[in-house]
Amino acid sequence: MIFLNAFILPNGKRQFDLVPPEASQGMTAAANASPDQSVPVIEEFVRNMLMAGEPVEKQNALISRLMPQPLALFTTPVHTKDFENLQVPRAVVFCKGDASLPPGAYLGMAQGLGKHRLVQIEGSHEALFTNPSVVAGGLLKALAE
Repeated sequence: MIFLNAFILPNGKRQFDLVPPEASQGMTAAANASPDQSVPVIEEFVRNMLMAGEPVEKQNALISRLMPQPLALFTTPVHTKDFENLQVPRAVVFCKGDASLPPGAYLGMAQGLGKHRLVQIEGSHEALFTNPSVVAGGLLKALAE
């Protein structure tokens, strides 16, 4: 099982439990203002957090593909008890330029996996979109170790 800069939530936790309060409050307010309770694509967040340092052309290309997400995605607790004893190798491919969460947040969540391989690669949160060959190399390295 390989995680790529992913939320790795403990049982009973929600994504909003692991983000700064101002982020969850802003996203909730935006969803509440929408007709379908969806969090809209927030261009500033995409440009400055998900794709910090990426060329504007790549930012624009991704933004044109993104869709609003249901608020429930962020507010529903996960239930992982059935998977806690799953005996499969685990790895985390971490994009070092990811500024979408506070420093150390993704690596902190990865500690909840127990024994796992860590592969660090260059790139932003959206490296799979902006530089898929680097991500592919990271995935292959995670498999090879």
